[in-house]
Parts: sequence; C-alpha cells; structure tokens
Amino acid sequence: KRRKKRRRKRRKNKRRKGKKRKKKRIGKQRRKEKRKAEEKRKEAKKRRKEEKKEEEKKEKEKREEERKEEEKRGKKGHRNVTYHDAWAVSYLVDTIGKNPAYYSGRCSIADDKHQSIACDCCLAWFHFTRLNMTTPPKARVWICRGCHDM
Repeated sequence: KRRKKRRRKRRKNKRRKGKKRKKKRIGKQRRKEKRKAEEKRKEAKKRRKEEKKEEEKKEKEKREEERKEEEKRGKKGHRNVTYHDAWAVSYLVDTIGKNPAYYSGRCSIADDKHQSIACDCCLAWFHFTRLNMTTPPKARVWICRGCHDM
C-alpha cells in the first residue's frame, strides 16, 4: 500500500512539473513576442523621428531660399508704389501761412542714404530729391496730395 501511495505521489508530481514546464515555455514565447513588438515600436518611433527631422530640414531650406530671394529682390532697388502720371503731385502744408507748395515723387522704401519725409496721414515716404527739396520744410505737418484730395 505504501508503495502504491508513493507511486501515485510521484506520478502527480511529474504531471505537475510537466505542466509547469509547459507554462514556462509559453511564458518564454510570450516574452519573445513582447520583445519583438517592443522592438517594432521602437523602430517605428525612430522612423517617425527621422521623418520629422527630414521635414524640418526641408522647411529650413525653404525658409532660407525664401529669405535669399527676398534679399535679392531688395538689392534691385526701390520702385515707385503708385503708378501716377507726371501731373500727380504732393504738396507741403505750411501751417503758418496756409499756402501749399507742390512737389512730386512718392517712394516705397525709406532709404537711409537720402533724406526723406513722411506724410502724416497715410505714412507714405517721399525722398527730398524727388520733391525737389534740399532742406527739410519748416512746417510741422506735411500731407501728400492724395491725402489732401480725400
């Protein structure tokens, strides 16, 4: 009887060990699968980072190209903003005598090399040389012809 009991216990123990081994094997497989999945996620993350970096580089290059083009455009010189005829003139309002003196020539870019004056209404800049002026006007308020006609 004792032998039978011992045999039964041994058999049960063997069965239990076998089941545990199978579970461990399954656990190892799951771990391997998890590792593979994690590796795939990491690779995908790296790809996304690389793609972002490439996009940022492209954007930077575009910005640099645009900036260079703008610099080239600025170097060509200034253009007249309004395409007016020769008769279109702007004038200087003399605040003391109320006698306007007429001048012509509107410029889009305020140039540091030459003296210029701004209209107090529309804030357009006019070069003294185009207005046939050599010295700044004595009047404190200066209004261009376009703003005066309005």
